[in-house]
Amino acid sequence: MTSATATTRLDATMPALTPKTIADETLGIITQAWSPIGGVNRYWDSGEDPLSHPLIVGLAEKYAKTPAQVILRWHLDRGVSVIPKSVNPKRIAENIDVFDFTLASKDVRAIDGLDQNKRGGPDPDAERPGRPAKPA
Repeated sequence: MTSATATTRLDATMPALTPKTIADETLGIITQAWSPIGGVNRYWDSGEDPLSHPLIVGLAEKYAKTPAQVILRWHLDRGVSVIPKSVNPKRIAENIDVFDFTLASKDVRAIDGLDQNKRGGPDPDAERPGRPAKPA
């Protein structure tokens, strides 16, 4: 069987997509999240920062982890591959330290409920220097 990866921006405030809605495991396709902890929302001021959401903060306290670790674990528990970005050595170490716990299924469902049904970051259809807008 061949394998492929479907990479999409996906974090705790994006539509509650399941891996099956993006990729098909039976075809060897996995879903991979970029900006998995919502950095694009912070950089573009375009949505709620999942790291400061009261639910995420509360779960971080419950599991004795950082909010970022809770969100990364949420992705992994849903079968989504993650590619968090950091240049900070402390955060890089935290990002890999997510394999010693799993979230309770009720906590996964609670995070799924954060769905704001809106995209963070720049509008992919907007005209930008060097790239015309997509036709309507």
